[in-house]
Amino acid sequence: MAIVIISMINLYPDSKLISKIISSTEETIVSDYNSSADINSYYRGFETYMSLKTYLNGTPLNLLLGQGFGKEVDLGTYVLLGDTERKLIPILHNGYAYQLLREGLLGLILFSIFLINIFRLRPIDNISNFIYTITICSIISLIFSNYVISSFFSAEMLQLWMLIGAYMVFIEKLKKARN
Repeated sequence: MAIVIISMINLYPDSKLISKIISSTEETIVSDYNSSADINSYYRGFETYMSLKTYLNGTPLNLLLGQGFGKEVDLGTYVLLGDTERKLIPILHNGYAYQLLREGLLGLILFSIFLINIFRLRPIDNISNFIYTITICSIISLIFSNYVISSFFSAEMLQLWMLIGAYMVFIEKLKKARN
């Protein structure tokens, strides 16, 4: 995926897709937010900053277990999102900040352990090796895109999650069949 993106940047530097990718990564930078222009220019970073601020204002139990899936982030100011000005937002672009706020440090750690365990499900034959490679690439893609578009929790990434689940079931069935 990285090779394709780098190639596209070099071959088509004026492409709308490339400018969208570059602006999305620049927008995630957490910086000083002195004006509404700064907030709009770096909205994803601002949103992440405010969610981390909300997370850190929680109790010690909230820091460990999160503040629940109903917790909204107070942006401290009204921001035009789509057609609506909002001060409280329920969903974040940064999936890690989203997960940390809702599930706490323990949730983030357990989810990381889950992903590591998938990496450890070694292929048994050539077919499972091929599926393993696709699965690992899917996980890596999810890990990187989660920073910008909350891919762990978006319906657009459902196919990748289904592939990961199918691989886990496939390997377990192969292990049972060989025993």
